[in-house]
Amino acid sequence: CVDWCEGEGYGEGIGSGEEGKGFVIKGARKVNKKAKQIIGSFNQNFDSVIGLAEFDQLVLASAIQSIENIKILQDKHLGFEHPKYRLDACLDRLKKIRENDSLRIAYKTISNQCVVLLVSYFDSAVSDLFEMYLKYFMENTPNENLLKEDIKLTIEELKEIDFNLKDKFIETFSNKKSISFQDMQSISRAFKKYIDVDVDLVKDEITNTIILAQACRHAIVHDGSILNSKVIRQVSNANPRMIKEELAEGKGVEFDIDEIRTIGKCMEAYMARLCEKIDSNILTKVKI
Repeated sequence: CVDWCEGEGYGEGIGSGEEGKGFVIKGARKVNKKAKQIIGSFNQNFDSVIGLAEFDQLVLASAIQSIENIKILQDKHLGFEHPKYRLDACLDRLKKIRENDSLRIAYKTISNQCVVLLVSYFDSAVSDLFEMYLKYFMENTPNENLLKEDIKLTIEELKEIDFNLKDKFIETFSNKKSISFQDMQSISRAFKKYIDVDVDLVKDEITNTIILAQACRHAIVHDGSILNSKVIRQVSNANPRMIKEELAEGKGVEFDIDEIRTIGKCMEAYMARLCEKIDSNILTKVKI
């Protein structure tokens, strides 16, 4: 059995950096340990994405620190007074590059790819949560929609899972039904149909910000970060949102580090609320 525990919350607060915007998620959550592990894994991936987005600043900071250490040694010894031996000019140039964020223009492609990574990690984490809860409901209280579903498997497909349908059923079911978690409507539809839990949460800044990220992912991957009419339609009703409230068709989209952080925090908060809503319908310990 999976023990139930009081959740510690997922993020102390989320904001866009603008005064008066953002929110705080408070209170204990009853989220089972496996769900917390899945969300924890997403958080680790989120941290790695932020590390990638800040890598240029990390390199600059390391270079500046190394030169400053050498400069300290120079100042302690005679013979380095001549300008040609000094590192002051080099150090000043590096500091100005950091202050003006001059490398960001060349690094913007990486920043956009960080959004692509976050959307993929979110897709994977929600998929894992769905399969975990589907396993519980299959073993305990499957709904009528689930019981009436059918899947067809060839002998070859059974052989691929070593004829172990019991342990591989959930994964096999998800694959055969082509259940998608790449957009918020598909996520809501899957949980409602197969788990009989309405997860169409309040369409607030959290959900709308994720919708924006998912739409922009398509533009980044398929259209060189240029926003087409499909993307604009997809985000037209996703208001209010925490970032990029104004978008224009035919224009490029670029994400900065603060926006990437906001997207990740919204995904983290959404999954925590999702688990809380599902777990509120489960009154006893469950087998997973």
